[in-house]
Amino acid sequence: MGAGRPFKYTAEQLKTVFEEYKLFVPTQKFIRKEYNQKLDIVRDIELDKPPTIYQFCLFAGISHQTYLNILNRVSENIDEKLFEVLTCVNEYIREYQVSGAMLNELNPNIVARINGINEQVNVQQTISINALPVTISNNIIDLTDAEFTV
Repeated sequence: MGAGRPFKYTAEQLKTVFEEYKLFVPTQKFIRKEYNQKLDIVRDIELDKPPTIYQFCLFAGISHQTYLNILNRVSENIDEKLFEVLTCVNEYIREYQVSGAMLNELNPNIVARINGINEQVNVQQTISINALPVTISNNIIDLTDAEFTV
């Protein structure tokens, strides 16, 4: 999106496009082939496609980069209302995906990756070392004072 080029939609038009998109999503299916070994047949399993930012951009006829430019306020002439609408689109899709991952309907690893969600693990370990009393003299190690428990 160039600095002087207007966006394809006004905020109100984009709201309408988003409402149409939400009606469109349930009509989108993915067909997965599944082999049934008992019956020795391959069946088509119809899966619902979840909403995604990429799918929304294709539906709206805008590039993903334009979408990101508006959300990240890259252009100097970002309309605040347009920014708000795209922020709501982004939050709606993210919420759907995260909820789907939490319910194990969507792959949690993929949802985390595409939404930039990281898991941080803080590991702290305390190690105690009982040192042997050592005397070093003339490159000879003296362990005579050491007590060993076997």
